[in-house]
Amino acid sequence: MGSASIIAHTIHQKFNLKVPNYRQEEDWHKLGLPISRKEMANWHIKSSQYYFEPIYDLLHEKLLEQPILHADETS
Repeated sequence: MGSASIIAHTIHQKFNLKVPNYRQEEDWHKLGLPISRKEMANWHIKSSQYYFEPIYDLLHEKLLEQPILHADETS
């Protein structure tokens, strides 16, 4: 697994600067770091699961406690 700073950098580049993983992969290779786009994608998935899954689970639990749920199903 990559360091926290490298993972944060790849996430920032992908989602804030809109740099796709294949271009980041090329940039890392130019710097002498063989980081694949698959590896970056796995970092992003694992990081989001680690940080956001507890929040999702809590919100899901609170939602299920409600007596009535409203939804807008128009498309």
